[in-house]
Amino acid sequence: MVTIKDSSSSMRCEGPDHSNSSVNQSMSNLPAIVTATTTGSNGADLVVAASRCSSNWNKRPSKSDVVINGSGKKKRTRMVEKDGYTNVTRSNIRHRGHRFLADIFTTMVDLQWRYNIAIFALTFITTWLLFGFLWWLIALARQDLNPLWADPDVDPPHIPCVHNMHTFTGAFLYSIETQTTIGYGFRSISEECPEAVFLLLIQSIISAAIEGILLGSVFAKVSRSKKRAQTLIFSRNACIAQRDGELCFMFRVGDIRRSHIVEAHMRCYLVRPRITPEGEVIPLCYHDMNVGYDNGMDRIMLISPIIVTHVIDKRSPLYNLSRQDLEEEGAEFEIVVVLEGGVESTGTTTQARSSYLPDEILWGHRYKSMVTKKPGQYFANYSLFDAVYEVDTLPYSRAYIHLHPEVLNATSDDEAGGWKKLNGDANGDRKARRMWKHLYKKVRKQQREEAPPIAKGEHVIG
Repeated sequence: MVTIKDSSSSMRCEGPDHSNSSVNQSMSNLPAIVTATTTGSNGADLVVAASRCSSNWNKRPSKSDVVINGSGKKKRTRMVEKDGYTNVTRSNIRHRGHRFLADIFTTMVDLQWRYNIAIFALTFITTWLLFGFLWWLIALARQDLNPLWADPDVDPPHIPCVHNMHTFTGAFLYSIETQTTIGYGFRSISEECPEAVFLLLIQSIISAAIEGILLGSVFAKVSRSKKRAQTLIFSRNACIAQRDGELCFMFRVGDIRRSHIVEAHMRCYLVRPRITPEGEVIPLCYHDMNVGYDNGMDRIMLISPIIVTHVIDKRSPLYNLSRQDLEEEGAEFEIVVVLEGGVESTGTTTQARSSYLPDEILWGHRYKSMVTKKPGQYFANYSLFDAVYEVDTLPYSRAYIHLHPEVLNATSDDEAGGWKKLNGDANGDRKARRMWKHLYKKVRKQQREEAPPIAKGEHVIG
């Protein structure tokens, strides 16, 4: 028995061993959608089948894949949150502390503000105390702390290393004055102690390095454009509908600031688990979704909110996705959208991210228009940013429509073209809805049986 186990979902998919002669009979019990055959050592076929239970769209989630929120509903774990933060925890990293200290500047910039302020204060206080202790040791070794030397009648007079420094508190204050170059004029170094002169040079060099690193990291943290992404917003839901005669995946993006993003461009990826023909399980496989790279439509101008469109064609990872696949509870994929560009005011690069799960994609919907023309200006009503309306859309995948183009010209009473009934008719009777639901299952079964074979480097969905 050849076993394929998906560790990310705790699911098993089994296929027959190459020594089993009843390959076809065993495979009839598996509604497989990904099958690769090679020749075994005894001439039989080795069949590795990834059954529907581990398919990309319809795999049932395990307990680790969902989280129960406060309302009792299942909340699926997502890789990129709606606010753009990635939901990936890194653990068991070898020499992690050493690697982060090797790039101390970036580490300081990435730290939260409370840690930056604490490090900033503790670093200066520690160096002041350390050099204050060293100044006190020099004075102690030179006997400058002896109270007899404070008597002006002592002959010959004693010249200390640091004038007017008689206690550890005085040494600490002198360390602060030296490192911050305050120079009150009360305490000063003399020419009698070469070790004190050397310590003065060392403290000046170290203090300059510390100030450069800490102040530079604080300035970089203040001036970076990470928060600029908070004013770049994405629609709550994505839509799939017809546009210009093509089935398209669409989402809306907008910028609420008056300053624009320079050279803004979009990227879109479909993330899902995948099983290779060799049985290798890839928990997160990225598939690029073309949003206009070949004709430059991926570069956008965010003067007003726009709708970014991905045409679902043969190169699209959504080619085999139908409405039923999208609405099934076990659909296992995530679409990550990325907007990147330069901040006009600072010239730095910023990136805004969001994602859409299957239950956040609306089949057969379009966005309402939110830009109107008024005398002398255009008006963008952001209260309609997430507003959508339903449109008539075939519930079939693009692959099925290419195999059966007659459904485009079928009437609503046709057996293959009763998509209005399949979408749900509120005025229809219950018996008719059950009939069309049964018909739709029959069409979906025929679609899977007539699906084209898998080409090299591709992965069939649905």
